[in-house]
Amino acid sequence: MCSPACFRGGLNSAADADAVLAEIDAIFSDSAADADTNYQSLFYNGSVGNERQRANLGDGVSVAYGVQADDEAFRQVVKGLVMLVAQDPAEIGDGEAYNTWMGAAVEALSSGMSGLLETETQISTVAARLETENQKIADRAVLYKTRLLELDGVDAYEAASNVTMLQAQLEASYTITSRLSQLSFLNYM
Repeated sequence: MCSPACFRGGLNSAADADAVLAEIDAIFSDSAADADTNYQSLFYNGSVGNERQRANLGDGVSVAYGVQADDEAFRQVVKGLVMLVAQDPAEIGDGEAYNTWMGAAVEALSSGMSGLLETETQISTVAARLETENQKIADRAVLYKTRLLELDGVDAYEAASNVTMLQAQLEASYTITSRLSQLSFLNYM
């Protein structure tokens, strides 16, 4: 973060505000001259650059999920808050410096909040999709259990009786087919 020297004497001109904003932008974009003053070092201690986790929902369907505090939306919110905390707006003597500083702080907060809202929407979409897939899996489980009970619940005597009846019908069908094949037009003349 900007050293306390950044803020000594306050922001007396738009040029002062622009210079401090450039330092803050470098910190939050991880391009500060001193790596120890980058966002990753100062504010975020989590894993860096990892891909989002994926959940396999079955049937070849998978979804990416997860949010990290080094996502751009979080960075922007923290940046706006740091700007409001680091420099008391009441102590900014120059009107242009005040407008530059507060405009940048409000823009960072607004951008961050929009990003967080978009992230929330994405998470809600994934949650709804997970709920739908869970319902499909539950429906399939009920169907499979029902079919299994139908197969398991057959009485052996009833099954044997059905097989015997079907066998008799098949034999009758063969007998009729055999007789039909022996018929000739000449038999009726």
